[in-house]
This record gives sequence, C-alpha cells and structure tokens, in this order.
Amino acid sequence: MFQYFRNNIITSLIYVSVFFIFIYSYTTYEDPAVSEQRNIEECINTFSTKDESFVQDTDEIYIIGHAYGTQKSEDLGISNKLIKLFNGFNTKKNTIVLTGDFVVDNSLDELKKVKYLIEENFSNYLIAVGNHDVGYSGYQSDNLKENKNFETIFMKDLFIKDFGSFSLIAANFSTYNWEPNQSSKDIINAYIENTEDETIFLFSHQLFWLEETNNEIKPNSWSMLTQDLKADSLSWLKNNNKNIVVISGDFGANGEPPYCKNIDNKTFIASGISDKDDDKFLIIRFTNEEFYITIEGF
Repeated sequence: MFQYFRNNIITSLIYVSVFFIFIYSYTTYEDPAVSEQRNIEECINTFSTKDESFVQDTDEIYIIGHAYGTQKSEDLGISNKLIKLFNGFNTKKNTIVLTGDFVVDNSLDELKKVKYLIEENFSNYLIAVGNHDVGYSGYQSDNLKENKNFETIFMKDLFIKDFGSFSLIAANFSTYNWEPNQSSKDIINAYIENTEDETIFLFSHQLFWLEETNNEIKPNSWSMLTQDLKADSLSWLKNNNKNIVVISGDFGANGEPPYCKNIDNKTFIASGISDKDDDKFLIIRFTNEEFYITIEGF
C-alpha cells in the first residue's frame, strides 16, 4: 500500500513539475524577431544616457540610409514611403540625417527636388554622401558618371552639428579607399579635439568598418573601393577617448534588419531601407542633456 501511494505521489509531482515548466516556458517565450530587435537596441544604445522609457517630449533626429529605396521604383529620388512618413508627422522642428544613396540619378533636377523636400520638412539636415549621390555606380556606369552635381546643389560634403551632449558628423566616404579626404579628416579631428561632448555620431554611406567587425555582414555595393579595408577602420580618427557611434547606410537592400556591434569605445551600426514592408530606420530622441536611440518601422 505504501509503495502504491509513494508511486502516485511521485507521478503527481512529475505532472505538476511538467505543468509549471510549461507555464514558465509559455510566459517567458519571446518571438525571435522581437528578441533580435531588443538585442540590437541594447547594442545601439551602449553609450546612450537614458533608457527606453525616455521617448516622450523629446526632439528627434531621423536617420535613414539608402533613402531612394529600390531602383525598381519609377522615382529617381527619395522613396515615396519616406515622403508619406514626413507628411504624417510634424517633423519641421527636427533633424534628418541621410546616410547616402538618396537618389538613383544624381541629376541637378533630382538633387534640387531632394533639397527642397528636406528643407520643407526639417529644421536641420546632414548628409553622408553615397556613390549614387555623386553620380557613380559600378553596375550602372553607362547611366551614371561621377560629377560635381552634389556639391553644386548642397555646396559641401561635410556636415557637423553640436547638440549639447553629443555631436553629429556626416562625411563623404564615397572615395577609392572609403575614407574622407585629408581636408575633411583634419576638420573632423580638430572638431573632436575641441568639443566637450562625450559621444560623437559619425555617419557614412559605406560600411568602411567591415574588416574590423570580421565581415559579419555584406554591403549593398562595393562601389568605388579600390583598396583593402583596414582592420583598424578609424585609425585616422583622433577620438580623444570619446564614445564613437558609426552609422552607415549602404545596407538593407535585401530587407536585412539593422546590424550593430560594439568594439571598445566604438559602436558600428548598419541601417538602410529598400521599400520592403519591414523596412526600419533610426531615431535619436534627445533633450539638452540626454539621448536614446530607437528602431522604427514605417
């Protein structure tokens, strides 16, 4: 009799244990896509000064890579989904950063249209020039030729802005070695040496840091590159112990979600759109002293 009760008790305990394990697994399960985005958001906010609850009553900086979306569109400039986004939100007091390839065809007319669009919708803008923006595409060279149209319309290819607790720098990496020219490097280093901001956001089109991150991802294009990438991708930068957040836009043509990796005091992020349903972009939400980065859908 004792053995009978003993076996029943053991069986009951097993059933109860299995039940609670099931309940625990069910309540703690997280969709892999949600988990991946959460991990990426933690990575991109390594140097942020606030947490994810910090999203109300803040100014915003929109960061959008590969803004023309897809070449299959009839539009030669900024993607229609972005134009709808601008029309749907009051962005006039905010800033936009375009991380390259915001036009398919860099004709003067297309560049003028984009300049008008961003000036009508944003108080400030920065542009990290892409290969299409300067008129160069390795696979469409019959239609695009490198030219000075971008400089004619925008007057410069280096943009720097101080936001109080952090700074934004957008430079032209559309070069043979995927580095800014020496003049831009000198200006960037002089600025970093003199600013008191602890965090510097450096925007590029090209994923010039791929070798440093063990080539874990691939860019949309290798256009213009004629030299091997460096393992120390920012060897030219005198960072003065600043936190460096690099955000590059030549990514996402096949619908890839944003990528992020931290190495020492550097964070490398790739993010771009391609006119797909699950396209993502980044927003820096900030006050005078605090900031946090979010990943947003359209």
